[in-house]
Amino acid sequence: MQFLAFVQQLAEQKKRDGHEKTAANYVSAQRAFRRFLCLSQQESLTLHQITEDVVRRFEHHLLHECGVRRNTSSAYMRSLRAAYNEALRLRLCPDRHPFTGVYTGVDKTCKRAVGERDLLRLFFSDLGANQHLAFSRDLFYFSFLGHGIPFIDIAKLCTDDVQGGHLVYARSKTGQRLMTEICPAMNQIIRRWHVTGSRRLFPIVGFPFRQSDYEVALRRYNRHLKLLAAQFGIQGGLNSYAARHSWASEAYRLGVAVDTISSCMGHTTEATTRIYLRSLSTQQTDMQLRPVLDAYQRPLA
Repeated sequence: MQFLAFVQQLAEQKKRDGHEKTAANYVSAQRAFRRFLCLSQQESLTLHQITEDVVRRFEHHLLHECGVRRNTSSAYMRSLRAAYNEALRLRLCPDRHPFTGVYTGVDKTCKRAVGERDLLRLFFSDLGANQHLAFSRDLFYFSFLGHGIPFIDIAKLCTDDVQGGHLVYARSKTGQRLMTEICPAMNQIIRRWHVTGSRRLFPIVGFPFRQSDYEVALRRYNRHLKLLAAQFGIQGGLNSYAARHSWASEAYRLGVAVDTISSCMGHTTEATTRIYLRSLSTQQTDMQLRPVLDAYQRPLA
């Protein structure tokens, strides 16, 4: 059986089972491997032809000819390895251990917080008639004020998630329920961009949620943030994670307790912190977070 055809079958099965992210990972890895084979003047390979030499050459192609980062290459390798292991489970080929010599780990990346001066210029500068950049800037600001709420969770927000002056939502990554006060600046952003009659709080993705639509929106968002970083001279650039990291850094700088920051960001790995913060009332949390909101609230340009 052709390896790429088998990967495609797995992607389609994962999508039918509702695992859209996994399906998308399979498709991305398959496309990258297909491009490599085309450049190598090979149309496809059977499962029996997937060898350590082939996989090593694919990794070299990604890192040294395509210039992708090691984590991206590793993600492709993990998806293809998972497909190969499924073929082994089905006894479609013998185990040649083709992924032994390539990197399949995850490198720690440096997540850079944006400094106070850059944040203030970004949040409160007039972007003129460029509505696309203004929308992305406001989403970044909303993420910051919302305790670093990730972009995927903003995209999934519905009008029903607004409850008594708070956002009440479940993190996509962990399923953990979080509550975030909607400060006046966040409310202004909602009023500015919410489409009347829509179930979504913001016009990012439709309803129901589709992973493919989200990935298009995320690429567009990061592209706009890159343009904003260039426009305002923000060293190191901007991406969808920068708002989250910047909020944590600024909250800490302004005296918010570390355990409160961890709780608000939904850091489920800190079990002791979660146990302690279960006893914190919403009012106590809001009071501790007030310095951050007071420092960063102004009428939007």
